[in-house]
Amino acid sequence: MAFARTEIEGLGATVIGVGPKAPQQAAKLVASGYPYSLLLDPDYNLGTAIGVGRQSLAGYLFNLRAWARWLWSFLTNRRQGKITGHYSNLPGTAIVDTSGDVHWVHRGTGLGDHPPVERILRHLRSIASEGE
Repeated sequence: MAFARTEIEGLGATVIGVGPKAPQQAAKLVASGYPYSLLLDPDYNLGTAIGVGRQSLAGYLFNLRAWARWLWSFLTNRRQGKITGHYSNLPGTAIVDTSGDVHWVHRGTGLGDHPPVERILRHLRSIASEGE
């Protein structure tokens, strides 16, 4: 997503990464040049607030799409790091304005289920054009 930073900021948006309880991973990301602010949410309050949800143990173990994403990441040397939260926490991406109003949410169905950057940009452009 770093390559889209200029367009994201040009649309008046800011990226904030939110993760579980892993301050050492956040520190490592910052030290490696991660260009966005990071917040830790060990109790999964944000995920709950935007309705991302959680998955069952069976959903975690038998999610073939998640395992396929993991395998692809492994084969392309983009491995998933250590799971630091709880396996049941699902990933999500949201567009939230400064008033706290949620404009769009992608609710992941398993590990590594994130929307393509272009999809996020499309939603940001749509919100920006509504505000004109």
